Amino acid sequence: MRRQCRASPGTPRRRGSSKRRDRANHRGKHRSRGSSKGLHNPRINNRRRRRHRHRHRSNHGDRHNRNHSHRRRMTNRLRHRRRGNRVRDRYITWPEMTWHVMQFTICANYLFMPQVLYDLAGRSSWLIVIVALLPACLGIWSACALYSRFPDQRIGEFMPKIVGRPLAILLGLLLAGYWYGGSVIDVAVFVLYSSTTVVTSTPTLVLLLLHASVVTFIGLLGIKTLVRVVDLLLYTILPFLVFMYFWPLFSTKLELDQMLPLRVSDFRPDTLQVALGMIGMYHGYHVLFLTGPALSSGRRGAALATVIGTLLAGFSFLVFTVYPLIAFGWPAVADLTFPMGSFLAIMAPPSASFPIRRLDFFVLGFLRLIMTIAAMTYFWLSIQVITDVIWPGRYRRPPAALTLALGIGIVVLGRYILGMPTLLALVQVWMPMSTATVAVVIALAVVAWLRNVNSTTRSGKRGASHG
Repeated sequence: MRRQCRASPGTPRRRGSSKRRDRANHRGKHRSRGSSKGLHNPRINNRRRRRHRHRHRSNHGDRHNRNHSHRRRMTNRLRHRRRGNRVRDRYITWPEMTWHVMQFTICANYLFMPQVLYDLAGRSSWLIVIVALLPACLGIWSACALYSRFPDQRIGEFMPKIVGRPLAILLGLLLAGYWYGGSVIDVAVFVLYSSTTVVTSTPTLVLLLLHASVVTFIGLLGIKTLVRVVDLLLYTILPFLVFMYFWPLFSTKLELDQMLPLRVSDFRPDTLQVALGMIGMYHGYHVLFLTGPALSSGRRGAALATVIGTLLAGFSFLVFTVYPLIAFGWPAVADLTFPMGSFLAIMAPPSASFPIRRLDFFVLGFLRLIMTIAAMTYFWLSIQVITDVIWPGRYRRPPAALTLALGIGIVVLGRYILGMPTLLALVQVWMPMSTATVAVVIALAVVAWLRNVNSTTRSGKRGASHG
């Protein structure tokens, strides 16, 4: 005999229920004893009770339902907007990040950095390359510390949480100016070397437009395009880098005694410039602020990529500085405009047994792709941080108008700095900005730790616990 499921006489009817729904519920429960959906199946009954209880607990009238639905729609809309401005896929491995950090650190330094270091410290200039790794440790620590607290956000997204939006805008514009200056310098060095060595008959304005267009085009396509271009150029650049590192070791033209003696007096005339150069020399870990949200291996991968990439860049700087010094001797090497290019010219294999007559042009032609990688990364960092601090959460990628305007600015500024004296003067201004950038990154990491801020913290609020 079927059991009648009726409410007790004194039980009040729950608000929001109807007779039709009650009859449907009772009809569903009046099943046979052996049915899997019957009344005596405890799993089904418990599920129904929980669903029924949740329905009547969460709905307290039509007004509450409307407010709840509106709040849910606004939350989903805001979540979709924030998600659209981030890198969703974790498609970068730590070896790829290591290669990017190395290339971004080298940038155009293999052409003009030896000349700058020779002017600063003379014969002892190669020692600066080694000592500069010490302040780089603080920068790497600060970048990894910020990444561990904000693994899914870029620097322009988490700066307002640390220092507030007004100061974040000011610091963001400072960082953008530094990165944009690096992009302009890389493009100018590219054009200057190409116009004086390889394509002397081509007007410099044409070369400037060509390289600025490439940088701007990558800026319009997106971060993933930048990462894939960096990966693709690995197979083009790496063989020539390895050749440049190890081929001169088999030559008899190198004299190691040219590196000595080391003199402290070489550093005294420009102590401040030497200090600024050492602090800001290794800055490849800034890549973590752009593509860190796409890194697949987390904090461990970020630490490995920044440390190994910086060490590889340091080895490259040592090669770029020491090889011309021990090949030409001091002070003859100080008179060369591009010491590394001149070094490769005398180190090339004999043309009778080697198919390339000007190996220095050929090798440096492929190594100039490093400058292209650095210029694109500098440019992307600048437009991305401006977009994140000025229009937070509004654009999925930097607006095209901003990208095109800054791309045109590269051409305009490049016209005024083409020339080695002007370019070196600009580098002397850019080096203090590099030092200030390192100080800003370290300060952000310290303030984030003191205020206990992480990715779940709202702007202007403190975190719940130390990360």
